[in-house]
Amino acid sequence: MTTMGRRTIAVHLLLFLATIAAQASDGVRPVFAFVGVHDEAGHFTTAEIRVLENRLTSELVSIADREGFSITIPSNRDEILGFLVADPADAPPGSLSRHVSAYAVVGGEIGRSADSITIELRSVRAEDDALLAVFNAPFDSIQSALGTVVEIVAGAVGPAIPSIADENRISPSVGETDVAVREEITLEDLIGEWSGDQGLTTVEVFPDGSAVASLNGVGTMQLRITIDGNIVRAVQDEPNAPRMYMASFPYTVAVQMVDIARPVQWEFTLSENGTTLHGIKDTTFFQISRGRVVWADNTYSREAVWTRLE
Repeated sequence: MTTMGRRTIAVHLLLFLATIAAQASDGVRPVFAFVGVHDEAGHFTTAEIRVLENRLTSELVSIADREGFSITIPSNRDEILGFLVADPADAPPGSLSRHVSAYAVVGGEIGRSADSITIELRSVRAEDDALLAVFNAPFDSIQSALGTVVEIVAGAVGPAIPSIADENRISPSVGETDVAVREEITLEDLIGEWSGDQGLTTVEVFPDGSAVASLNGVGTMQLRITIDGNIVRAVQDEPNAPRMYMASFPYTVAVQMVDIARPVQWEFTLSENGTTLHGIKDTTFFQISRGRVVWADNTYSREAVWTRLE
């Protein structure tokens, strides 16, 4: 394991959150460059490394799309990876910034011992090569690591996500957007089918104020719609169940979330033309390590949009 992997990350992580928050509040999508995984000892085949990197890339893109930052894969990724895994004493601060245009670089190492493999994935700020967050854990095999990519990526970049989303909240009021909104709303304005935000395929609203959300092919969730002035609220109307989290997490992790997560709810305004509900979703942010929920933020909220289907 390199010296970089053993650094204390607490101070760097606080700086990471502050800088990401500042970028988000300025309307800039932070860019993370993924440069792969380094197998210094050559213990793994090219195919094994490629499969692992592909799975990590897919999860990074999924989180980026959901939480408001961008992922890029530089054409000179091998060169950047060499700087990333080198002893920091071998290069002056800011070496990464001369080779990549991004806020941070995500990459790491894989190694094998007698009875296990170790994967380390970390985020390093390009401007000054500061270590921002790191995931490091042993696995029985490459196959077991492939089944844990969600946890690996969450550990390496996840701690920044709540700050990104919090800075993108609609503030100071739900209705403060560039789109004209209706000042008076009735339930009749909402009846019908809507395209939901992240995690929801569709939401169908019925005349009695009940609604059914389709959970990306893993089941449905009952909602209750209420109106307060020009504010529309959609609130989870049934107990937590594993299916509510299985669009993003395996069942073994989803069952742990049932007793931890707060009920989800949305708070919207309706566009003047009646086609868009725009507002915030109050939900829970989880950090996962080796298949276990290790931390949950029940104050987490993010921007959400529902669009009326024709």
